Amino acid sequence: MAQQSYNLADIRNLLTQGSNDRELRRLCFGLPNLRPVLDGLAQGTGKDQIVDELIEYAEQHVQMGELLALVQERNPERYDLHSPYILKDPTLAIQKQAPVIPSATSLTPAQQY
Repeated sequence: MAQQSYNLADIRNLLTQGSNDRELRRLCFGLPNLRPVLDGLAQGTGKDQIVDELIEYAEQHVQMGELLALVQERNPERYDLHSPYILKDPTLAIQKQAPVIPSATSLTPAQQY
């Protein structure tokens, strides 16, 4: 079975806006498979870095589905607010992460300067 393509921007928003750093640490503790993330965090690690570590670890260790299920269970309203988390078309992940920069030939002369 092919691996899911996740909308990492929406997952990042979900974790960043839906939790504080203490809640994110509890989230890592709540899933035994994510405890290595918690073990690797320094006491003063900020929320943004915790989110980065959590997403990176979950993606590398194929734990994103479990992470999302736990977040949905603990905060269903916030979970619904930021969805969808799974991309039906994996090319959308690339399009969403990389801004489209127009070529100079598609700009009017006034826009080129």
